[in-house]
Amino acid sequence: MADKTDKKLMIVDCDTGVDDAHAILMAVSHPGTHLLAITCVQGNVGVDQVCCNVGRTLDACKQDGFVEPVPIYKGASHSILNHPVTNHNFHGKDGLGDSPCENTIEYKVGRHRHPYSRR
Repeated sequence: MADKTDKKLMIVDCDTGVDDAHAILMAVSHPGTHLLAITCVQGNVGVDQVCCNVGRTLDACKQDGFVEPVPIYKGASHSILNHPVTNHNFHGKDGLGDSPCENTIEYKVGRHRHPYSRR
């Protein structure tokens, strides 16, 4: 396994529904990547649910022994140009296909400016 200096560094920006959860699983489990942070924005579900979904996804990775602590940052609750639009028919009400949710690990969601921000 490569050490962190040999890995591709990644930041995932997502609206975690089923597709983004899959991408996070792949990023966390790939031996050639190091996930620096996950930023969350409103998409098919609201941004608070997106943050919850990222925590649930990382919880699944932790149960499989893949994940180191990954910071989660809450981003925009709406797009710059349009009003928030959700689509509960596509990924379900929770964005993860209305999958059953047992107790998940609590993940602290950062509220301050992201350390990797350009500003």
